[in-house]
Amino acid sequence: MLTNLDEVYEVLSCLPDPVFILSETGEYIDLLGGTDSQSYHDGKVLIGQSLHSVLEQDKADWFIEQIITVLDNNQVLTVEYDLAGEDVAGLDQRSGPVGVLRFEGKISPLSFKYQDKRVVCWLTRNISKRHRLEVKLRKQSESDALTKIANRRHFFSTLSAITKSTTPHCLLLFDIDYFKKVNDTYGHLAGDNTLKEVVTRVKNIIRPSDTLARVGGEEFALLLPDIDEYAAFEIAERIRRAIENEPFHYEEHTFAITLSVGVTQARYQEKNNLIFARADDALYIAKSRGRNQSMALS
Repeated sequence: MLTNLDEVYEVLSCLPDPVFILSETGEYIDLLGGTDSQSYHDGKVLIGQSLHSVLEQDKADWFIEQIITVLDNNQVLTVEYDLAGEDVAGLDQRSGPVGVLRFEGKISPLSFKYQDKRVVCWLTRNISKRHRLEVKLRKQSESDALTKIANRRHFFSTLSAITKSTTPHCLLLFDIDYFKKVNDTYGHLAGDNTLKEVVTRVKNIIRPSDTLARVGGEEFALLLPDIDEYAAFEIAERIRRAIENEPFHYEEHTFAITLSVGVTQARYQEKNNLIFARADDALYIAKSRGRNQSMALS
């Protein structure tokens, strides 16, 4: 067991992850560890400075808010945040990692004061690799493998969130008419290519805030936030015409594709299955009336 304070300090100074001692007003009092130069910049230059002197105000305010929360509750707090070396004034940009990094901070209240100010221990871990993997896996779990747009799972999750909004929002469901004929006539690779081309044409029309999802074999859903039924119907018609007016190609084959579209405006706090069922009813009517048309149901 180590009893000599100098020995304890030497051990702590060898830690690969940095441990910052920070006051409640955001002063860097000390730094222990941080020897992993591939994961961290040398933060010793920060000792004696304050969060507000090296960070932009909103970032510094956020860090101090976490410190105060820990001290007031006298409990350990774990947070995650993004930070780049260039965001911190005074760090040597020629050494250490580059770009925006993801960090986990474990903040603990300390029992002593520094110059009559409460202090915390902020243990930092670079979790960038883990975070990138998590983002990649989450995106894969929410995306359709073929078309790279949202899948059915992500669609219904987004639909649940959007129905809590008091602003108008609409749902479009559309099918590729007689899609089985494309597969039977030209092969499944032609069918796959057709699905991807439909997605490309639709994405050229919709907004970044809209959510396009593949919810079935040749069935797609489109969530349109902050838009009423009339405007949504106009978008449905633009999409339908974009598919109808330009032929599709696969290898030496050229063929026509059309869509049938169902449109509905969601009601505030309406259940997912009711919204989806009404749009599906509108789609069914469009099909029963000859396909290649849009139908709206309120």
